[in-house]
Amino acid sequence: MPEIIQIFRSDKIKHEYQIKNPDEFTYGYIHGKIMTLFSASYVTTHENPLGDEQFIEIRDVLKRRSRDIKEAIFNCG
Repeated sequence: MPEIIQIFRSDKIKHEYQIKNPDEFTYGYIHGKIMTLFSASYVTTHENPLGDEQFIEIRDVLKRRSRDIKEAIFNCG
């Protein structure tokens, strides 16, 4: 994660992507990545796409853990 944060904090990337808060941008990136990777893993394991119940469960876990995820990001580099 420190490498990702440094990329989003670079002046070039902040300008290209119009990033105002690199840490918040990184949080959104990581949140999306967690959802994507979990969904892909679920599909591979169960050979079915996520249903509404599974999606809601993932969303709720991420919501509960958002403070931990943000703290990890903000404390990196």
